[in-house]
Amino acid sequence: NGSDDLIVFLTLQKNYGEKGDAGKQGFGKTFAIQRCGGAPYEVALRFAGCCLQCGPCFASGYAWLSKFRKNRRVKPLKDYTSCINDYKSIPYPDGYPHYNWLRILGGEPLLNDAYINFLFNILNEISRIDSKKFNNSIIIQTNGIYIGQGKTSALRKGLEELYESNPEVKVCIEVSIK
Repeated sequence: NGSDDLIVFLTLQKNYGEKGDAGKQGFGKTFAIQRCGGAPYEVALRFAGCCLQCGPCFASGYAWLSKFRKNRRVKPLKDYTSCINDYKSIPYPDGYPHYNWLRILGGEPLLNDAYINFLFNILNEISRIDSKKFNNSIIIQTNGIYIGQGKTSALRKGLEELYESNPEVKVCIEVSIK
């Protein structure tokens, strides 16, 4: 894939309840509050790109390679600084000590080693900054294709480093193909 091997694509979001039209307006954050589960909901980081093209995919506009490069909400990144800044800008929820959890989804967040390394650089940094904001709980949604092929060294290294930097953080890897 050449130069794209080191680029990670994220889907820009807006916080639940923020005003904005169906276009790019309002969709400028890598981390955002997403309405899922009961209040106070969740913090989400949404990757773009996937190795599959499932017909019923809710994320096809930013997951399918044939579509996502044309999507105005998809942003290529080589550096995760903007993600860290977006995370820091999320306030604690009113009336609650924290959000329910941090959800990592896509597209496919475990698409390849570059995506996995990028993800765990972010997770390590935000866990050092303030993991209580997301209740020390991370859910990574994946189709499991890449790691199911035995390509687990980057994931294992990332999980070990995260545990070493903040053993309070718990990670759930949710494998699903819908």
